[in-house]
Amino acid sequence: RQRVSLGPRVAMTASACMFGLALSLATCFVESASNSEVTSAHLRAVPVHLRQSEKLGVAASEPEKESCLPAGKLAFVHIMKTGGLSVGDLFVSSCLEDPKVPCSVLRRDDGRSTLLGVEHCEPSVCTTPGSMVNTSLICGEAFRDAVQFTVMREPVSRVWSFYNYLSRWYKPYQRLKLKAVLEALERREDLNKGLPESEQCHHCVRELSNSMTGLSFCADQCSLEEAKKLVRSLSLIVDFAALDGLREIVAERRLFPELTSLAGEHAEVPHQNAGAPRWGEHPDAETAQAIRKLNANDIALYKFAQSLPNYVS
Repeated sequence: RQRVSLGPRVAMTASACMFGLALSLATCFVESASNSEVTSAHLRAVPVHLRQSEKLGVAASEPEKESCLPAGKLAFVHIMKTGGLSVGDLFVSSCLEDPKVPCSVLRRDDGRSTLLGVEHCEPSVCTTPGSMVNTSLICGEAFRDAVQFTVMREPVSRVWSFYNYLSRWYKPYQRLKLKAVLEALERREDLNKGLPESEQCHHCVRELSNSMTGLSFCADQCSLEEAKKLVRSLSLIVDFAALDGLREIVAERRLFPELTSLAGEHAEVPHQNAGAPRWGEHPDAETAQAIRKLNANDIALYKFAQSLPNYVS
């Protein structure tokens, strides 16, 4: 039995509800909750298929809905190991800062959808690790014309950070140095072979070699020139090194002017995944060269992005 909050006046107790399937009164029932008000203390992570009270026959009040900020305003293209979770958390805290202008953030990750913030509001912000060309498909039709932005990181540093992060649990990265991992990648050797399904990493290969040009900014050809066109169309590109100033940058560029609390005193960029890297702060010279060899397109794209007027270092 798991108690899941659906809103300030609605709560649900779910028993044996299969993920992603329609909920029925045979397995789930709605019970009354206290008439507490929405405040900045309300921070919830509720799967999208559970979070809309109106789908269970208990609609949010019209005044509550009318106070929500517009849906489908911002789409954040999340490149792994560029502070993406922290970016999402910044917008969540901003949505909760002022109860007079509430909003929510839709987080897409590995096929899962999670709504964060004030859950009776349709999402104003969507964060997605997928291709920027599929925003409306991944985030919903409301985001078809959303302002798109991203955070970029120098590719050698990004790959090294990814390897250190995954080595916390991925056994091949615990026993092999990154140079050996990259050599195995060139030989098309499957490092998941022999591992239980729960211990396998199915996205590791794409993250170690040209993930920006091969995934984040890939439409049809996944070429460097195609990626450059997509990056040029972004409203904002923030360098990872400037991440601590993101709230000021977004406010100054007026990407979401309705979210006035984004410039509030509590709207600081939180830090996730902190801790000492398992293999050290920086790769040695040979490993760095091996990373460059397999990420030539991403390095070229990163240098190109730095020359654009929508890039902030």
